[in-house]
Amino acid sequence: LTLHSGFGSTCAACRKNPVGVDTPADGAPARDCCGVCSKRVYAMEHMSVEGVTFHKDCFRCTTCRRKLHTVFEKCGLGFFCPTHFKQITKVTGGYMLGTGPSRNAKTTNLLEELVT
Repeated sequence: LTLHSGFGSTCAACRKNPVGVDTPADGAPARDCCGVCSKRVYAMEHMSVEGVTFHKDCFRCTTCRRKLHTVFEKCGLGFFCPTHFKQITKVTGGYMLGTGPSRNAKTTNLLEELVT
């Protein structure tokens, strides 16, 4: 690489596609892609929650698929509307999956129905 006065030390090819910046097929940097559908998120449809970018239409309750706005809850199983979050915490006792007191088969089946 030859340095020329006024051109800097980075070649044109490296400026266009810097090393270490992941870009999906449509050319958008990973930070501009939705955490649900992996498509590019433009400014008018952008929503950022806990460092993850979403389309406003993609940010939904894991259980009922209702769109979430400013009122939502999060646990290790995903994002939830307040109603389903209360149901999840009743079933899990506030523990993450695989931790806490053991559950019986009926409780495990109920939890699977709420999340899937």
